[in-house]
Amino acid sequence: MKESEENLLKRHDSNVETTGEQVIKETDTTNKNVVIDTDTTNENVVINTDTTNECVVIDTDTTNERVVIDTDTNNERVVIDTDTTNEQVVIDTDTTNDNVVIDTNTTNERVVIDTDTTNERVVVDTDTINEYVFIDTDNTNEQVVIDTDTTNERVVIDTDTTNQHVVIESDTTNERVVVDTDTTNKYVVIDTDNTNQHVVINSNTTNERVVVDTDTTNEYVVIDTDTTNERVVIDTDTTNERVVMDTDNTKERVVIDIDTIKESNAMNVIKASSEIVLKEQVDNYDITYGQIVKETDSVSVSSSVLSGKIFGKLCDDIIDGKHKVVLL
Repeated sequence: MKESEENLLKRHDSNVETTGEQVIKETDTTNKNVVIDTDTTNENVVINTDTTNECVVIDTDTTNERVVIDTDTNNERVVIDTDTTNEQVVIDTDTTNDNVVIDTNTTNERVVIDTDTTNERVVVDTDTINEYVFIDTDNTNEQVVIDTDTTNERVVIDTDTTNQHVVIESDTTNERVVVDTDTTNKYVVIDTDNTNQHVVINSNTTNERVVVDTDTTNEYVVIDTDTTNERVVIDTDTTNERVVMDTDNTKERVVIDIDTIKESNAMNVIKASSEIVLKEQVDNYDITYGQIVKETDSVSVSSSVLSGKIFGKLCDDIIDGKHKVVLL
């Protein structure tokens, strides 16, 4: 007569129990065990692999609506936890206290991604209730922050690598954008203020700076390049209808000033390091050129129009080969 299935199972594997709606398979080789446990009454599945206290656990609990996957190898662990009652998901990877956490909580409407490798961390935090996004990367106190706050209407991106930082700030209430790059106190600033209708670009490298300033209220543009007090200024003022170009290269400078109100076009100063100043108008030369360029000691000076009689001394110098003339 054939044995019952229950007796066969018991005779061949003493570790199988079917009475309590439970199946257990356990393999233990010197405290290194494998456990597969299915419990339909408690609605629970556990897979546990422990090799010298380095374990893997998969736990599905439908009553508490929770799944846990835990891998621990010498206390370096991974956890995936889904809890639908509390509406939360956590992924935690900890390798020698360097951890990653992803936390999704739909009740509080928040997501956090936190990567901490020896206290050098990344955080992504999305909180829709508080309307707030935060990304923080701190690598030995060299940090990046992206902060979006729609309530305060502000965005900040801050990159600080050993106190050399970049800041981009958008504030829609004050209607302002700032980009600030500071690398060892050498900085660039772009500031857009729509209320005051103002744009500034400022580049300062050891007090050698560039400024571009556009002010639409005062109708004013300035470009200022100052490299160790050798500067260039271009100033356009549409209210006063004036353009100024000033090039100062170690006190050897060119100024072009156009004032349409006074309907004048004046070449204020043409001066070179050789101290040759062209003031006299000499006859005997009746030639018209669109533009003349004089090069002396690497200083180039141009005027928009030189017509009529050419200076006699200049032409003598040209004939002698002292100066170079370019006809355009």
